[in-house]
Amino acid sequence: MKKILSLVLVLLMLLGVAPLASAQEPLPEVIVYMMGDKPADCDMVMEKVNEILAKEVGCTMSMNFIGWADWGVAYQTKLSGGDPIDLIYNASWATDKDYARQGFFLDLTDKVEEAAPELWDMIPMEAWDFATLPTDKGDIIYCIPTAYVNYTSGGIIYRQDLCEKYNLPAPDSIENAYLYQKGIKENCPEMYANMDGGTRSWEIMKLDNMFLHYEESTGIMIGAVKEEGETPSWAKIEKYISPDNEWFIEELKTAKKWADEGFWDRNLSSNPVDGHDTYFNEGMLGMYYNGLNIDKYSGNVGTVAKDHPDWKVGFVPYGLKQGYVYYSSPTQDATAIPKTAQNPALALKVMEEIYTNEELHHLFAYGIKDYHYTVDENGAYVATDAASNFGQYAMNTWAWKRTDFFLEGAKTEEGAVVDAIKEKMAAATPLMPTGFAFDRGPVEAKVAAVEQVISQYLTPLRYGLTNDLDADLKVFFEKANAAGLQEVQDEYIRQYKVYCEDNGVK
Repeated sequence: MKKILSLVLVLLMLLGVAPLASAQEPLPEVIVYMMGDKPADCDMVMEKVNEILAKEVGCTMSMNFIGWADWGVAYQTKLSGGDPIDLIYNASWATDKDYARQGFFLDLTDKVEEAAPELWDMIPMEAWDFATLPTDKGDIIYCIPTAYVNYTSGGIIYRQDLCEKYNLPAPDSIENAYLYQKGIKENCPEMYANMDGGTRSWEIMKLDNMFLHYEESTGIMIGAVKEEGETPSWAKIEKYISPDNEWFIEELKTAKKWADEGFWDRNLSSNPVDGHDTYFNEGMLGMYYNGLNIDKYSGNVGTVAKDHPDWKVGFVPYGLKQGYVYYSSPTQDATAIPKTAQNPALALKVMEEIYTNEELHHLFAYGIKDYHYTVDENGAYVATDAASNFGQYAMNTWAWKRTDFFLEGAKTEEGAVVDAIKEKMAAATPLMPTGFAFDRGPVEAKVAAVEQVISQYLTPLRYGLTNDLDADLKVFFEKANAAGLQEVQDEYIRQYKVYCEDNGVK
């Protein structure tokens, strides 16, 4: 009898323990990589995120970051390293189609509609078309495009209050940008006037001239407007890095002039500065323009308004002088599923949840409600003191925006400043971007050689680090042409013209 009772007890214990053991099994984890730096309160926000994902999707998420320092090398290493990654930020500006052609991203054709039908339906077909890549094996969908498309324009952020204090012009032309920086240098010697001159000095030309796109690795210019009143066209293409292009020569002359004036640290070429917005917010920087747009300006205005209420921040958008802006590409910010993904179908379900769950969207975009932000009487975002550890889009989830979920638009003084510029942009003539991406395959070795020559011989000239520009420029072209610059540019132009003809781009 005792043996029977003992056996019954053992069975009951086993039956009782079995469900407990099952409940303790870990949920599957979706591994995500974003570009940029990890915000201070990331882990706190991710706890809330995972509570929702566990309940709604039956999984958790691991959020990881690829920092901006040497991001290109780090990104490529992460994709080719074999590590399991389920979702990764990708973008047209980060040569995403090259990675897709090399097979680093899964083909999502038919997979999205099957695994995440709501996600498939809510993103417009035009955006899916931008995410479609022709290959020798047929067309593939290589990423999930953003559902957020708006007018875009690069530009310059500057200290408007210093203009008023020292009677300086806004940097809205090449000459005025020179006078503004000169005034900063003379009146605020503790500040850098500029940090971007050498990294993107070709943008200097956008203050007085117009071109729709510049391809940095090949030195190609698209849509340049040379005559007053000329209508910009995406079908127009020419060589920018060329001794015959006056804008290119003028860029280098301007960079030398600004460098000679001491507008930026001459050591930046060997020790480039990351975190321009941080330097700006700490009062160490007069202006910057590296990769800016109206959304980044909006975030900067909010941060400065909280930390420095006595400052005024101005923004000079490129293109408004000529009266044109263009839509951002749906793949300017996007999300890919790498070939090393262990849970691709689950990753698509997570993306569907991010795009359809407003609470989840707000966590990624703004942080924790009533801690990192509050909502005003108009339902608009208002930052709290804790926003310094997790501000708007601190997680760098630019690709996960959904317009009708936005909380932006608080009726504040700084919001009115941003709205005024947005109104000007809305009044300009919009242009739709193209979905072209250069296939480096036919000239891959030459592209790599040209990029190396540009880095070694042209970059110093773009920082203005030359005593004899003509002589150094001659050396650069000798090296670049020997590396294959002309062949690379000719192949780019050939492909682009075929693309324009096939797609009716005029």
